Amino acid sequence: MSSDLVSQTTNEPSLVRPFVLIGLAALFLWGLIGCQSSDPSTVTPGKTVVQEIFDFTTHHTKDNVLQWTLKAESAIFLESDRIQVTKPNVMIYENGKPTVAIHADAGEIYEDVYDLLFTGNVKAVHADVTIYTQEMHWLNESGEIYAPGRVKMVRGDSVMYGNRLSADPRLKKAHLYSPDFRIYSKDEKTYVPIQ
Repeated sequence: MSSDLVSQTTNEPSLVRPFVLIGLAALFLWGLIGCQSSDPSTVTPGKTVVQEIFDFTTHHTKDNVLQWTLKAESAIFLESDRIQVTKPNVMIYENGKPTVAIHADAGEIYEDVYDLLFTGNVKAVHADVTIYTQEMHWLNESGEIYAPGRVKMVRGDSVMYGNRLSADPRLKKAHLYSPDFRIYSKDEKTYVPIQ
């Protein structure tokens, strides 16, 4: 008699099985949605995110001499040897000494060459010179700051505008293309470059 009961229960369709399958499918979909970046607009389309880190800090040295340090709110590591960062604060060094501080809304680190890209409300400061632009690059190999777009350079009350900038990290040698400026002699007399 007991064997008849067993055969009857195994041959009847189970109502539990569809609920288990639906539950597993829902769990799978929830996992797919949950694995996406919290802000997909910051990730370059077509690039795979490897890892995301909050309160990110890094630095680069060459021959044991510090080249730059970077602190950011977050960093997204991509498979393409790039790191996208939010709110980067960077200090560029020359001969191991701090020269220019750069702040921006976003940026990227190119790990293969250690170049840096800054975008959105970029501000670079050295001594009494401040540069404002929307895009700026640190070219590590040449030790050069480059801004391909509109640039505003301020020293005291003096203001210079241009359509492109290339400069050394101390802003001692700056090439401003298509300049438009208003310079006051009082600002020029007080400027003393760092040796």
